Amino acid sequence: MQRGDWTIVRPGQSVSLPSSGARANRHAVSIAWQDDSITAVRERWHRVKVRCRGLQRPTPCLIVFADPGTGRPRRTLPLLLTSDYARVNGFELIGDERVEAIAADAAARIEVSVSPRGALYAAARTAAKPWISGEPPPRTTADIAALAAALPPPLNLSRTPTVSIVIPTRDRSDLLSRAIETAIAPLAYPKPELIIVDNGSVEAATRALFEQLKTRFGATIIRHDAPFNFAELNNIGARAATGEVLVLLNNDIEAIEPNWLTRLVAQCLAPNVGAVGARLLYPHGAVQHVGMGLGLGGLVGHIGRGDPAESIGPNGARRVPHPVDSVTGACLATRSEVFRSLGGLDETFAIEFNDVDYCLRLGAAGLSTWVEPSCVLIHHEKQTRGRGRPSAEVMADQIAFMRRWGPRFLDPRAGPATTHAPIKRSSAAQESSVAPDATNPS
Repeated sequence: MQRGDWTIVRPGQSVSLPSSGARANRHAVSIAWQDDSITAVRERWHRVKVRCRGLQRPTPCLIVFADPGTGRPRRTLPLLLTSDYARVNGFELIGDERVEAIAADAAARIEVSVSPRGALYAAARTAAKPWISGEPPPRTTADIAALAAALPPPLNLSRTPTVSIVIPTRDRSDLLSRAIETAIAPLAYPKPELIIVDNGSVEAATRALFEQLKTRFGATIIRHDAPFNFAELNNIGARAATGEVLVLLNNDIEAIEPNWLTRLVAQCLAPNVGAVGARLLYPHGAVQHVGMGLGLGGLVGHIGRGDPAESIGPNGARRVPHPVDSVTGACLATRSEVFRSLGGLDETFAIEFNDVDYCLRLGAAGLSTWVEPSCVLIHHEKQTRGRGRPSAEVMADQIAFMRRWGPRFLDPRAGPATTHAPIKRSSAAQESSVAPDATNPS
């Protein structure tokens, strides 16, 4: 797309421009954002590549980033070109930018390429894959079987404490059925207590599945018709749980082998451990989560995201259980007494950060959070509630999290800056079958 004498570059694209020297006409490029502030934030960091053809001697080159309207420089990138190629990572561009390349040697042919760094990093991660763009294909059954076969055997437990598994859900019986058939039905661990917290399902297939779960597994179905609050749903399930170990599990989880629960429980029984999480994979096989770290991606990010499933991590860390700042509530095991002593998940965080907040409160109480990499699950992320731009509720969660845990980013010894209110005792939840006339809360 052309605008005047320069090109508009959308996020995910790159452009090259020539320069014939300081005294020649300058060629310029503009980086223009789509009307999406989230995209602008995500793509603000760019990679600038400079290629010089016909270089005969070291040549100074000045790349100027200017206001596209006034031409006034905003920032400059001076380079001394000593070879035919130079690259600068992590250069900040915000909004429309006019880019000019000025070479001291008029005989040199300078090309400047500007690309959003995030897109390039994503491409680099998938360079060895058979797919180039878009959602890659899921791993085959043979791939999953090979991954499961390569896992080490689980630890021998001196005892097998009772386990309660809490799964919040809303319709999407296909997801819940897959979670049950892969993660619950073939378990090598003694039969756990299964608690389903239904947040306003309306589909007949879901009602039929609930009846099957009550018959097959003695599942407890708790109906809760209220606006979605992930922390509240898990707290409701936890209050009904009788197991010594509590496992919070998403309805979009898929297990690849029957020992996943044994692996979690083995780590959860250690007296200094407060919570344990799993290695989660995307359906196409890349890592989604091997724990969470403060500061990754701005606030909190998934460790190992985008790495190959078999990646052993820095210094082989993913071969063994190890402590992390947090684990995701998509699969989180904790001792029930610990969960209740801390007041459960804080319902202030309705959608996000409730799991991170819980793990950080564990740390403040002297208990650590661990990830067990040999517990491998596939996570069909955000299939029930969907993806999209952050809602007002998510932004409220972000603000509340920063207000409470801002000091923790700078000092690992720091506790919360604000206090946690005990979990609410909602009267809207009741243990029952799903009513035929249930209405959708959204």
